[in-house]
Amino acid sequence: MKVRLLFALPIAVALAAGACAPAASTGGGRPAGEGGARAAADTFPPGKEPTDNLWTRSAALYLARASSNPRPEEQRSLYEQALNASLESTKNEPENARGWVMLGRAYLGLDNYVGADSALDMAEKIYPKYVLETDDDRERGWIEAYNGAIQLLQQGSRDGAIELFKKAAVIFQGRPEAYLNLGASYANVGDDSAAIEAYRQALEILRKVDRSQIEENTLKQWDEHEQLAAFNMAQLLARVGRHGEAAGAYEDYLKKDPNNVMALTNYAVTLMSMEQRDSAMAIYGQLLASTDLKEQDYFVIGVGLFRVEDYTKAEDAFRKALEVNPYSRDARYNLAQALYQIASDLQEKEDTVNARTAWADLIPVARKVAECDPYNRNALALLAHGLARSKQEQEAVQILERHRDLPFEVGALDFRPEEQGGATLRGSVVNLGLDPGKTVSLKFTFYGTNGQDVGSKEVSVQVSTKNESAPFDVTAESTQMVAGYCYSASS
Repeated sequence: MKVRLLFALPIAVALAAGACAPAASTGGGRPAGEGGARAAADTFPPGKEPTDNLWTRSAALYLARASSNPRPEEQRSLYEQALNASLESTKNEPENARGWVMLGRAYLGLDNYVGADSALDMAEKIYPKYVLETDDDRERGWIEAYNGAIQLLQQGSRDGAIELFKKAAVIFQGRPEAYLNLGASYANVGDDSAAIEAYRQALEILRKVDRSQIEENTLKQWDEHEQLAAFNMAQLLARVGRHGEAAGAYEDYLKKDPNNVMALTNYAVTLMSMEQRDSAMAIYGQLLASTDLKEQDYFVIGVGLFRVEDYTKAEDAFRKALEVNPYSRDARYNLAQALYQIASDLQEKEDTVNARTAWADLIPVARKVAECDPYNRNALALLAHGLARSKQEQEAVQILERHRDLPFEVGALDFRPEEQGGATLRGSVVNLGLDPGKTVSLKFTFYGTNGQDVGSKEVSVQVSTKNESAPFDVTAESTQMVAGYCYSASS
């Protein structure tokens, strides 16, 4: 039996749901070198000077009335009248940019962002200096679409939100947030290719925009967005097997954050996939030589080493994680799996002496995991293998019988401690032999950084049919940092 560590790197959410966009505050924002809206007026080609006519004046009047009318039906009717007047202007005077501007604004009022984009493009083509006005029109439309998308996300309508984010991205190219949310939304529904492209578009904006015209607070936030987009895109590229592109994306990310352990580890995994083992192992060696990393850093390094099948170095990393936090269930569980792989490999090589030592090393680690996580079948299997290979057959049989007779399994455990104190824990109960509808009672005891008991919490889970899982979540409420947990269960 080969026990494999399952570990999926999370895709970070681009923006917190509910973060509605403020009114236009970027100081304009076409990419530098592409006719930025805030360029000096005399830098634009002259174009054909716009003029007002009967239709543009009518359209302007309808638009003004619509913008101040609080009644949606009447407002829409006014925008439609503005649209009709604008269409007459563009039909009768197609070279008059004023009519196209009015048409774009009418389309924006009617939420037709594609039509608005085309109309404003035409106005800017005829009279390039109009960009000084139309960028503000575009950004106002962007804000309406973006905030509408955020509201849909809050209501649970992801598909509707995606459509509005796409419309926001069409009408205005000076802000990255719509593309960032598209990237996160597509990734969450499994459309990795679309997510990659959305993050790429966000990065293009973030890296080309004329930053001299953007407020300091916005710039700081955009720097964070750029790193987030680069990291997420790199993960997605690696996930779909585009390793060369993923390596480049990680390299871009690491230029600004060269000591990020997660990025370095993922970069090393990507290099391994490209058969650049020496470069990858040099990164791991550098990381393992660090003496001031956090538990999570060593844990991430261990996971990366496990994934490239360097189980001895993975063991080292997980042991270092446990030195920082001796109460980490996850680090100890992964250490047990690394030790199992080491022992198995030695056994296959018929290195009997060293294999016997490795199996013996596995036993106390796996035993402690099974004590804290007693309904984990994999932990019991690891312990049973260690005992059997160490000639402790009687106890090995007892553990295997316990493994065979488990009525349910507790799995998919996701422990998230909070820096300010407390923690959240999610997981699931898989029904192995209980009657459907039976209730499983779980009692979790949480431990602080010094091993002190910082509280306990009970949860009841009603199981479904055989082999089906039922989720649960527990919150440890404490003013102290929670370092680990154990649980007991009954049914």
